[in-house]
Amino acid sequence: MRVYFPGKWFVFIIISFSAFSCTDFEEIAFKEVENIRIGGIKDGELMVAAEARFFNPNKKKFKLKNADIKVLYEGNELAQLEPSEKVVIPASSEFTIPVAMRVKLSDLGGDAGILGLFTKRSFPLRFKGHFNISYGILPLRINVDFTEEIKM
Repeated sequence: MRVYFPGKWFVFIIISFSAFSCTDFEEIAFKEVENIRIGGIKDGELMVAAEARFFNPNKKKFKLKNADIKVLYEGNELAQLEPSEKVVIPASSEFTIPVAMRVKLSDLGGDAGILGLFTKRSFPLRFKGHFNISYGILPLRINVDFTEEIKM
């Protein structure tokens, strides 16, 4: 008589969780938004491309799965950040994530609002949401809530 024992998978899972729990995860830090480019206007939306710079203080690399980050200006949602590609986050170094934003012109208050926004030397944008990253099979969620002064 053969007795089924799920020991192989049980041991694998215990070892995996032990290995992951022995390491401390430090939050990935936001540095700045750079290389902001205006791509044009299409269907009442302003197309904006930029690069968000971060620092990974961890000794492990991660993969960016997706992001759900809203861009707010004066409390109003301007855009949703959309990473343009899958990014491997290197260990112990700075990295950039290319992002695209579609800003609804109606949310800026029409032509007068757009003109006012671009005639300012700088303006604050608030980024709020989260990134989903993974380390091997371990999914992680990084919350984002910061304000960046964008200089034109």
